[in-house]
Amino acid sequence: MKISELAEKAGVAASTIRYYEEQGLLEPASRHQNGYRFYTERAVQQLRAVRISQSLGFTLDEIRMKESSCGAGGGAGRESITIGSACNGGSRA
Repeated sequence: MKISELAEKAGVAASTIRYYEEQGLLEPASRHQNGYRFYTERAVQQLRAVRISQSLGFTLDEIRMKESSCGAGGGAGRESITIGSACNGGSRA
Protein backbone atom coordinates (compact mmCIF):
# COMPACT_ATOMS: atom_id res chain seq x y z
CA MET A 1 0.00 0.00 0.00
CA LYS A 2 1.11 3.58 -0.61
CA ILE A 3 2.01 5.93 2.22
CA SER A 4 -1.36 7.73 1.98
CA GLU A 5 -3.20 4.42 2.41
CA LEU A 6 -1.00 3.46 5.36
CA ALA A 7 -1.55 6.87 6.95
CA GLU A 8 -5.32 6.46 6.69
CA LYS A 9 -5.29 2.90 8.04
CA ALA A 10 -3.04 3.76 10.97
CA GLY A 11 -4.59 7.13 11.72
CA VAL A 12 -1.38 9.13 11.41
CA ALA A 13 -0.04 11.73 8.99
CA ALA A 14 2.22 10.69 6.11
CA SER A 15 4.92 12.96 7.58
CA THR A 16 4.75 10.93 10.82
CA ILE A 17 5.33 7.73 8.86
CA ARG A 18 8.36 9.21 7.09
CA TYR A 19 9.71 10.48 10.43
CA TYR A 20 9.25 7.12 12.16
CA GLU A 21 10.98 5.42 9.25
CA GLU A 22 13.93 7.86 9.47
CA GLN A 23 14.15 7.27 13.24
CA GLY A 24 14.19 3.48 12.90
CA LEU A 25 10.77 2.96 14.49
CA LEU A 26 9.33 1.59 11.28
CA GLU A 27 10.96 -0.81 8.87
CA PRO A 28 12.05 0.96 5.69
CA ALA A 29 9.50 0.63 2.91
CA SER A 30 10.32 -1.01 -0.36
CA ARG A 31 10.31 1.31 -3.36
CA HIS A 32 8.51 0.88 -6.65
CA GLN A 33 10.21 1.85 -9.91
CA ASN A 34 8.41 5.19 -9.76
CA GLY A 35 10.03 5.89 -6.36
CA TYR A 36 6.85 5.54 -4.31
CA ARG A 37 7.17 3.84 -0.96
CA PHE A 38 5.28 0.55 -0.66
CA TYR A 39 4.23 -0.73 2.77
CA THR A 40 2.81 -4.03 3.98
CA GLU A 41 0.28 -4.79 6.72
CA ARG A 42 3.22 -5.20 9.07
CA ALA A 43 3.79 -1.44 8.87
CA VAL A 44 0.23 -0.87 10.11
CA GLN A 45 0.97 -3.13 13.08
CA GLN A 46 4.26 -1.37 13.81
CA LEU A 47 2.64 2.06 13.71
CA ARG A 48 -0.14 0.96 16.03
CA ALA A 49 2.42 -0.50 18.43
CA VAL A 50 4.34 2.78 18.51
CA ARG A 51 1.16 4.80 19.07
CA ILE A 52 -0.02 2.47 21.86
CA SER A 53 3.40 2.66 23.52
CA GLN A 54 3.32 6.45 23.33
CA SER A 55 -0.14 6.48 24.91
CA LEU A 56 1.31 4.44 27.78
CA GLY A 57 3.90 7.15 28.37
CA PHE A 58 6.93 5.74 26.54
CA THR A 59 9.11 8.18 24.61
CA LEU A 60 10.17 7.45 21.05
CA ASP A 61 13.71 6.79 22.30
CA GLU A 62 12.41 4.24 24.82
CA ILE A 63 10.28 2.57 22.15
CA ARG A 64 13.23 2.39 19.78
CA MET A 65 15.42 0.85 22.51
CA LYS A 66 12.76 -1.72 23.37
CA GLU A 67 12.32 -2.68 19.73
CA SER A 68 16.04 -3.12 19.20
CA SER A 69 16.67 -4.99 22.45
CA CYS A 70 13.57 -7.18 22.36
CA GLY A 71 13.44 -7.80 18.64
CA ALA A 72 10.05 -6.31 17.83
CA GLY A 73 8.14 -8.38 15.39
CA GLY A 74 6.31 -11.57 15.11
CA GLY A 75 2.74 -10.77 14.34
CA ALA A 76 -0.32 -8.65 14.84
CA GLY A 77 -0.40 -6.82 18.11
CA ARG A 78 2.64 -8.58 19.46
CA GLU A 79 4.87 -5.51 19.23
CA SER A 80 2.82 -3.60 21.79
CA ILE A 81 3.07 -6.48 24.25
CA THR A 82 6.83 -6.80 23.69
CA ILE A 83 7.44 -3.08 24.00
CA GLY A 84 5.32 -2.59 27.08
CA SER A 85 5.66 -5.68 29.21
CA ALA A 86 7.30 -8.89 28.13
CA CYS A 87 10.79 -7.53 27.78
CA ASN A 88 11.33 -6.27 31.31
CA GLY A 89 8.20 -6.99 33.27
CA GLY A 90 6.44 -3.82 32.16
CA SER A 91 8.72 -1.44 34.02
CA ARG A 92 10.38 1.54 32.43
CA ALA A 93 14.07 0.83 33.01
